[in-house]
Amino acid sequence: MPISLFYHYTDLEDVELFARDLRSFGMKHNLAGRIRISSEGINGTFGGTESAVQAFHAFIGSRLNSPDVDFKVSEGSERNFPEGWKVRVCKELVTMGIEPEVASWKQAAPHVAPEQFREEILNRKEDVKENLIVLDVRNQYESAIGRFKGAILPPIRQFSDFPQYVRTNEELFRGRRVLMYCTGGIRCERASAFLASKGIAKSIVQLRGGIDRFLNRFPDGGNVFEGKNLVFDTRMVQPISNPTIVGRCIICSTKWDDYSNNFRCAYCRVRVLICNELSCTGVFIENRNGLCLSCRLQERHSDVRNKELTDGP
Repeated sequence: MPISLFYHYTDLEDVELFARDLRSFGMKHNLAGRIRISSEGINGTFGGTESAVQAFHAFIGSRLNSPDVDFKVSEGSERNFPEGWKVRVCKELVTMGIEPEVASWKQAAPHVAPEQFREEILNRKEDVKENLIVLDVRNQYESAIGRFKGAILPPIRQFSDFPQYVRTNEELFRGRRVLMYCTGGIRCERASAFLASKGIAKSIVQLRGGIDRFLNRFPDGGNVFEGKNLVFDTRMVQPISNPTIVGRCIICSTKWDDYSNNFRCAYCRVRVLICNELSCTGVFIENRNGLCLSCRLQERHSDVRNKELTDGP
């Protein structure tokens, strides 16, 4: 079954009516997945039969009056969306916690193709004072299992932490060229706009289509991407032909990149990497005080003795 990941920023009116039409269309065509819609545009990931997915693509292109909606299609199954078909009306397509007009998608950085993105990474110099930096704008638990080589990995728990990270680290970006990337591209639209609004970076570009598009073009990582790409359905990760393990168990530091045991940070409830060794799972469950990297860096402590560590947020 094809799975489609997409977003499209555009000014939308009568969002509630559009949402109702989306719900009806999805139910009629037996689609499954999650769609977010706001006055900024539309964002989602979904799956269905090949004909149903193509029909949805045509419906969205017609409804938005745009041939430029970027649909990224990969293989999956109906089990990837056990919750069925969900359409949600939101204030922001991705929650940044910044008013859309302050960091508008209309001021987003230009896109570069996977080929150019890869070329710039391969050609970067090893000098610590180099002019080029690669910036991952995903959450820490995502970059923990896969990232571009040499990328800066902000220790953020959620996208709304990104603006404060930039404010705290302005000197990191001053006068430098920034290559920005995320899973499918949507977070980079506003992240690049926010960074650009600071007027500190020499230039900013974003990877068109994100890691998803990059791995479709370079299934083995192109010698610049290492690990796995975390995705937000039951697949957990996007298949890669030459995977390496870059994640590590937070207890024993052995190489580990599997979140399927669903352990959570005792403070913020974000996913954490715990290997299957009894000495690690046992300690984590018994002590109930394991913290993710973000919370450890902020020296957070929490009494969670009445919580189950495998619960969701």
